[in-house]
Amino acid sequence: MSRQDKLLESLASGRRLCDDCLSEITEVKPRQSVCQACNVLRGKKLISRLTERCEACGRMKIVNALVSKVRQFPKIRANAIVASVASNTSSSSKPWYWEGHVQTEIVRYLKASNVSIQSEANTAIREQGIDIEAIDIDGLPLWVSVKGFPEKSSNTQARHWFAGALLDLALYKDKNPTAKLALGLPIGFATYESLVKRAHSTLAFFGCNIFWVTERGKVTREVIGQG
Repeated sequence: MSRQDKLLESLASGRRLCDDCLSEITEVKPRQSVCQACNVLRGKKLISRLTERCEACGRMKIVNALVSKVRQFPKIRANAIVASVASNTSSSSKPWYWEGHVQTEIVRYLKASNVSIQSEANTAIREQGIDIEAIDIDGLPLWVSVKGFPEKSSNTQARHWFAGALLDLALYKDKNPTAKLALGLPIGFATYESLVKRAHSTLAFFGCNIFWVTERGKVTREVIGQG
């Protein structure tokens, strides 16, 4: 069975699924190959690809859905596998400062600010790539690297995560010099607040914004250099 047939077979159940969940269900790897195959299927007008909520992981992402009558595929254990994916990516037991919760609140804030969300990384399965891709209200791309706060070896691990975020910004800048860059961080942790102050010149060089997220989900957007 071809890669495209596997994807169509899974979507024949009527589910509306993102690339990540389709990759898990069909075992088509890497995830980028699912995206490529789905774009081909969309070109053939067999599926749609719209930004909405995935029925498996519950995240707002580009979601694939069957739109044309195609030949009948033999039924597979799609429902059971989708349920397994949803269970594995459940975030209900995570603390408020977990990366996934921080990202969710930032996305909610951006949407309320009329910022157009293009894509979100699935933090539950540690998807690689830009955490949040958006189009800001001025029409420019906005790329956000989101970090939570670690539960173990907190201060040491937080410094490593912050360093990783700075590397993200450098790679984003190289990939698209016109994109506006930002960090998303939980507020109230001295390690992050101190590192932001100490790295002020570097963040200013990137023209970086900071999205600070509180325990109650309030988001404050700080433009480095403007307070």
